[in-house]
Amino acid sequence: MRIVPANSAFTATRGRDGWLAVGDACAAHDPLCGWGVHRALANGIRAADAIGAYLQDGDAAPLDAYDRYCRAQFDAYLAGLWEHYAFERRFAGSPFWQRRLSKANATSASPRRSIDDGAPHDGAGLDAFF
Repeated sequence: MRIVPANSAFTATRGRDGWLAVGDACAAHDPLCGWGVHRALANGIRAADAIGAYLQDGDAAPLDAYDRYCRAQFDAYLAGLWEHYAFERRFAGSPFWQRRLSKANATSASPRRSIDDGAPHDGAGLDAFF
């Protein structure tokens, strides 16, 4: 058995010619929230529509709109995640919840912070986020 991080992450892809992150490649969600599969599938359909429009008429506006939508959705997800984490007090002494609760408390004044350094993320080095 091997322990691996299952943290939240967002990959910004606009401005990079020739590719668009879709599904889990675009946004990975904390497994505790239960939203990952649904959002990956729903955003995959949205991305397919944007890509189809781009291929049909060469207009990149739908790709930009997809990217903005995914970014706003991920930022809202983080804000909600921190809010829900703050409710958990039964296991507050465990390292698992201490990491999450410290992030929730540290960002309560500014919950719309998210992970994005402009580079694709493979999850390495992000385990401290959640």
